[in-house]
Order: sequence, then structure tokens, then C-alpha cells
Amino acid sequence: MSHGERGIGAAVGALVVFLASQLLAGVVAVALAAAVPAVGDAASPLAFGLAMVVGYGLVVAVVLAAGWVRRDALRPLRRLAPYAWAVAAMLPVIAVANYACYLLQLDFSNPLLLRLMRHPLGVALIVVAAPVVEEMVFRGAVQGSLLARFGASRRGRWLAVVATAALFGATHGNLAQGVGGFVLGLTLGEIARRSGNLWPAIVAHALNNALAVAWLFVFE
Repeated sequence: MSHGERGIGAAVGALVVFLASQLLAGVVAVALAAAVPAVGDAASPLAFGLAMVVGYGLVVAVVLAAGWVRRDALRPLRRLAPYAWAVAAMLPVIAVANYACYLLQLDFSNPLLLRLMRHPLGVALIVVAAPVVEEMVFRGAVQGSLLARFGASRRGRWLAVVATAALFGATHGNLAQGVGGFVLGLTLGEIARRSGNLWPAIVAHALNNALAVAWLFVFE
């Protein structure tokens, strides 16, 4: 069955698997902390980081096995222009998203995320793994399915990008990250749509996360 034929089912399936992986990570972290006291409690960076590895692994395995992401969208582009364009588009959007949250006085603080950002495994997950997995799910499976269903018109293409960005923001757990995620998701969605490939969006997503980690180390 082709990606287009799967339609909305691929979007729903990928989203359900992604949310289930978050729950699984919590269960694994609790079990790991109980079985191996050396990793610390369930909220420790090591325990939760290892649990996230399990969760992300599940997502990638299911999404690829189900064929919810086009294979050609996962082939790295050899041309540098799409990556340069993605980075150039992302930098001002990162600034605008953060400034908007500042004006709205939204609190970004997430104790578990802050602890992860101070641990080597957490940094690798946030800067490398999360962009790959989240772009596969949201821009690959969800947006890809919506574009296959509604992308014949300009309005349909915008619907696909905006709806995916809204879902992406909603999964981030708090209002500040949700607003920022929605704004960034709009840009990531358009990068993926215009390039026809996930890797420019992955690079742009990784840039955003890397800057967030760098900000923490420099200013806190």
C-alpha cells in the first residue's frame, strides 16, 4: 500500500505510536530505576535518557516497518542549498518564537528536561535523536499523509502544514513549549514540504535544540 493510499490512517497511527512511546519511556524509567539502583531514580537523566532510547527505538521501528514515511524522504540530499536555506529560515524564526514567549511571559521551565540537558546522554538525545524521530513522525508520517490527502490545492497544503504544527506543539507538554513548538513547526513543515525531504528539517530542528542547550550552559 502506498503512502498516499494509507491517507489519514498513517498520520493517526504514527501519532498514537509516538504518544505511546512517551508513556513507555516513563514505565521503562521506573522499572530501570527499581532494577538498577546505580542509574538513580526514575527522573534521573541516565534512567530517563535510557528509557527515551527505548521509546525512540520503538517509534523508528514501527514507522519504518509500517511504511508511514516515504523512503525517498529519508535519503540525505547531496546538495547543500536545501540545508543552507533551512538554517537561514530557522534562525529568525527561533528568535521570533522565543521573543513571543517572552512577551507572553510563558515559562519554559521543565525540571526533567533541564536535568537531561545537563547530561551527555540527554544532550545527544535532545540534539540528535529527538530531531530525527520527531521529524519522521510529524513532518514525515503526519504531514506527509495530510499532504497526500489534501495537498492538491494551496489551501490543502497549508492545512497540512498548520495542522501538523499544531499537533507538534501540543505534544510538548507545557504552554511555552507548545507555542514555540507550533511556530517552529510551521517553519519545519514548510522546509520539509518545499525540499521534499526530511533531512533539511532535521538539521533545522537540531539547530534549534542545540541552541537551547547552549543557552542553558552559557546563561544558567
